[in-house]
Amino acid sequence: MVFPAAYTATPILLDLVEHGQRPRVKEAALGLLADALGYLPTAGLNRVDTPYGTDVPLCCAIARLIHGRRSALLVHGKRGKRLLAEAEFHWRMTIEETEL
Repeated sequence: MVFPAAYTATPILLDLVEHGQRPRVKEAALGLLADALGYLPTAGLNRVDTPYGTDVPLCCAIARLIHGRRSALLVHGKRGKRLLAEAEFHWRMTIEETEL
């Protein structure tokens, strides 16, 4: 299961993937990020507040952070590309203006 703390941990894990000194640490961080997108959230704890919106689905909030590090993830071959592909399934759209 995934908990809201996964959203808070995502930037840290992405930093480890991008700047970590040891390959095993980078691989472990990639695995945890994949788990955060792949596992189901705990009932009642599936939304988080973010700088761009409140009550955002947990998976979409995590995916948005992953999208922001695209170039760093592409360097990691198949695992990085697989994580980015999984993140593509999670998106959120905000309608800011409508017109009749």
